[in-house]
Amino acid sequence: LAFALLGKFRGGPAKASVIASGLTGMVSGSSTANVVTVGTFTIPLMKKAGLTSTKAGAIEVAAGVNGQLMPPIMGAAAFIIAEFLGLSYTNVMIAAVIPAFVCYMSLFFIVHLESCKLGLKGMEQGAGISKLKIFVSGLHYLIPILVLLYTLLIANESPISAAFNAICVLFLIILFQEPVKKIAHGEDVGKEDFIIGFADIFWAMVTAAKSMTTIAIATGLAGIIVGSISLTGVGQVLSEVVENLAGNNIVLILFLTAIMSLILGMGLPTTANYIVVSSLVAPVILFLAHKNGFLIPAIAVHLFVFYFGILADDTPPVGIAAYAAAGIAKANPVTVGVQGFFYDLRTTILPFSFVFNNKLLLIESVNAANPNDAKGIVWITNPLEMALIFGTALVGMFAFSSALQGYFVKRVSMLERALLLCVVPLTLVPNMCAKYIPFIANEYVSYAIGVSLYSALFAFQWIQNKAEKRVGVGA
Repeated sequence: LAFALLGKFRGGPAKASVIASGLTGMVSGSSTANVVTVGTFTIPLMKKAGLTSTKAGAIEVAAGVNGQLMPPIMGAAAFIIAEFLGLSYTNVMIAAVIPAFVCYMSLFFIVHLESCKLGLKGMEQGAGISKLKIFVSGLHYLIPILVLLYTLLIANESPISAAFNAICVLFLIILFQEPVKKIAHGEDVGKEDFIIGFADIFWAMVTAAKSMTTIAIATGLAGIIVGSISLTGVGQVLSEVVENLAGNNIVLILFLTAIMSLILGMGLPTTANYIVVSSLVAPVILFLAHKNGFLIPAIAVHLFVFYFGILADDTPPVGIAAYAAAGIAKANPVTVGVQGFFYDLRTTILPFSFVFNNKLLLIESVNAANPNDAKGIVWITNPLEMALIFGTALVGMFAFSSALQGYFVKRVSMLERALLLCVVPLTLVPNMCAKYIPFIANEYVSYAIGVSLYSALFAFQWIQNKAEKRVGVGA
């Protein structure tokens, strides 16, 4: 469906890869599975469209790794975050939704910039391709997700109940999809069609059990670690070590945590990495942040750890997703990992942004006396404010992506790149700009300056580009 929608546009296969990986990420909790599932189709098409093996693999890695950020599944970590913090699963999804969509749309923009720089064209598609027919043919695969969301958001049942209901519906689909397809084509249905469904269910359960062992072990060990820390006083020692290394600099504390998550993520699956690092470091960050006058909600810190645990999947030298993509692209896994991490640098600024600007998580305020109190969170419910936060965050991420790629409407100068980087804090952390920049009175002024600067740069480059094309045509 993604290729049918986007294949004919500039760099279409790469854009289709981003959309397909985002949609797959909604139902898959594994970066590697996402890369292999989607990349098998999209990487050869990207190479055929003109991308190098390294860039084709790296785009798929960046898209596949970010799939774990997408609600409603989020690599099973969302359920664990909800359990740790005493939040409802719905609140975790609400907090994660803007960063996830901003992340994917900015990757889509990066792919567009790469396509423009390389002069890529769209790919010819076969005649008679019906996008509606493609969509309808796979519509039944969405039913379990809709059941999951209904049970969670409307019926207000527990995550366990929602997962159970969705799995039961999925089993029914697996059993009856082949017989229904045969009936639709006027073919005879035999008992072997049902046997295939039962076999698929059996092997799916076996695979699921195997994949859950690492999470079960990590959860058990995390419990031991937490118990040991609380009984032996190691937590206080760890707090002192981090505080001595970082001083009173909360940014440095977060930076050290990010490095720890990346290192641990080289040897642990994402969810296991999140469990271990959040158990060890999250309480330290919250304590030191509160001590230094920063009101950071616990969910912001836990999502911070989760984001950097995900990024470990494409971080050399042990980026598992990068190895998977490199195998399909027939490229060097280290260079694929480096290029993939370069594309994902935009993802690294998001966690720092939402830690200091909680509105990116749709959090209006927290309990000043106890930021860890989940019940003390006041959520943003105004649709206009939500749209403003989402739109300005998108502008900030687009500006960062252009500065990173050195391309906007056309190639950017060093001054234009610097101005694009100025847009980033103005739109992503307007509260901090209002606090530390004298002429910015409030967040809305920061938003206005950032968006105006971005628009002015776009207009300037667009006019320049038009003029250069006219000169070229005249010559």
